[in-house]
Amino acid sequence: MASPRRPWLAGILSFVVPGLGQLYGTRVLRAGIAFVFVPATELAIYMLAVLLPFALANILIPAALVLMVRACVAYDAIRVARSPVMPVPRLSRWHFCVLAIAVGSGTNVLWATAYRTSVVQAFEIPTGAMQPTILVGDHLFAVKWAYGWREPLSGRVFAGSRQPKRGDLVVFRFPEDPSRPFLKRMIGLPGETVEIRNRVVFVNGAPLTEPYVQFLRPTDEADAVSLADNWGPHTVPVESYFVLGDNRDNSRDSRYWGFVPQDLLLGRAAIVYWSQDASGVIRWGRIGRRLE
Repeated sequence: MASPRRPWLAGILSFVVPGLGQLYGTRVLRAGIAFVFVPATELAIYMLAVLLPFALANILIPAALVLMVRACVAYDAIRVARSPVMPVPRLSRWHFCVLAIAVGSGTNVLWATAYRTSVVQAFEIPTGAMQPTILVGDHLFAVKWAYGWREPLSGRVFAGSRQPKRGDLVVFRFPEDPSRPFLKRMIGLPGETVEIRNRVVFVNGAPLTEPYVQFLRPTDEADAVSLADNWGPHTVPVESYFVLGDNRDNSRDSRYWGFVPQDLLLGRAAIVYWSQDASGVIRWGRIGRRLE
């Protein structure tokens, strides 16, 4: 005769690892469904963070919904544990519960890998090259489908390939070291002629209006021979892009290392989901801010 299950323990188990409480309560099928589909549901909920237009609410609402999902799965596990005890299959023994945690964790990793490759990925900003738009200590969500849907394993675009727009905050693999993600602002598109004269950016001969730019040096200190203040004119190659940092006097960008090939694009920075300064103080006013 199987020993009675503890409802409180079943609830805690499923809140921490969805499905584990159902397995503890001897409902193997229900446990398997939770192991597979709850992580996918939670990841889909996180998409609301980049879709909702309201700052802070676009972080709090998905977090609340995820907690509700966990609470529902935990409540189901409690109900299962209170139901008449069924014969205990081998899969409900404690050592198989440990195995189930490993399987559930593996499923979470697979879903998360597919999600961060094709949908949304988180990044932390370690430098001030994009100030004042993005600050050191900002944590961002980048929309991965912005420039096309990617295969989860290879990361190659397989559908919906789209060209970035001028002004986009693009995340890409650094051309000189593809293992490092970079974030800059899109300035020049394929086939366009870009020139910088006395700090003013010209695209196809027309000056670009850039209200987001910050200069650390006074205007009268512009250097006529410096790449930072004068560059080009150069034509952007096919399937390549010219990018600049908003903090022009403190940014290593296309002025120094060249153009960004299209196949190195990863996505578009969308929102700040967390922010804190160097001393650890949380910048509450930046949480949930949409990036433009």
